[in-house]
Amino acid sequence: MKVSHFAAAFALLVICNASLSYADLFQWVDKDGVMHIVDSLKNVPDVYRGKVKVYKSTPRPEVKQSEQSGQEETAAPVKDEEKVELYGDYTLEWWKETFNKKRQELGQLQDAVAAKKQYIGLVDSGTQFGQIYGADNIDRYNKYVKELSEDEKRAQAMKDELSELVRKATIYGVPRHIRGE
Repeated sequence: MKVSHFAAAFALLVICNASLSYADLFQWVDKDGVMHIVDSLKNVPDVYRGKVKVYKSTPRPEVKQSEQSGQEETAAPVKDEEKVELYGDYTLEWWKETFNKKRQELGQLQDAVAAKKQYIGLVDSGTQFGQIYGADNIDRYNKYVKELSEDEKRAQAMKDELSELVRKATIYGVPRHIRGE
């Protein structure tokens, strides 16, 4: 008799847990820029509730016993839940956007540096051959000469940031094609 009560209690426990096997995740960033992910909106401070991103998990669709017997062999496997996969504290989409943004900014800066170097080179070579330049060309030349070293330092800093991002992404298991390798 004790075994049947135990079995009934166990079955009830399994049924109750099955219905609660999915949950939403709530993401928010505090005033210091630290990202937090919690499983309950109660854990989000009131001041940040308006800025919460919600990642919804959906329960596995119920399959009736009559449908299940006919579909078992041909049906594709159904995921238990749809979850947002995190790599470190960030989603794969965040990593893609961050890499794209950093590479785009670096590319634009490198293009600007190359254009400035080309202009400086043209003016230098033109001066050697007796070319006379107007005041606006000389001002532009002087401006580019002044800016060039600072731009090159910024480009190097951006390369270092990108290298550090690749290092972190590698640690967190971000796929190679997103890291650009």
